[in-house]
Amino acid sequence: MRIFELIENFADGKKKETIEETIRKQGDKYVIYSKDGKKKLGTYDSRKAAEKRLGQIEYFKHNENVEENFADGKKKGKSRPGRVKRAGASCKGSVTSLRKKAKKYSGERGKMYHWCANMKSGRKKK
Repeated sequence: MRIFELIENFADGKKKETIEETIRKQGDKYVIYSKDGKKKLGTYDSRKAAEKRLGQIEYFKHNENVEENFADGKKKGKSRPGRVKRAGASCKGSVTSLRKKAKKYSGERGKMYHWCANMKSGRKKK
């Protein structure tokens, strides 16, 4: 396990930060793992690209002033009514049949069958 050190500029001046994530070489790729080694945080073609990404991870860990920027203009968590019907899917049928259809279809229709199955399999409110 190798620990990288990174110097970053913050609003209050320069701080020396320790990156606790690690880069491991797997085949011809470089993979970033979390400090406990359980989560894979990304796969890159070059070590330089992996180190660049580590710098970005550290920056966003410590910078609380970053706001979300959704390029498509959509609001996070906002539903889109009619999405299931528009995709050509139907929520009629059992959870098992919906999961079978979800495997059969790809793209938006498959997503909608998965969504319907998940909604049906959820626990009912009392």
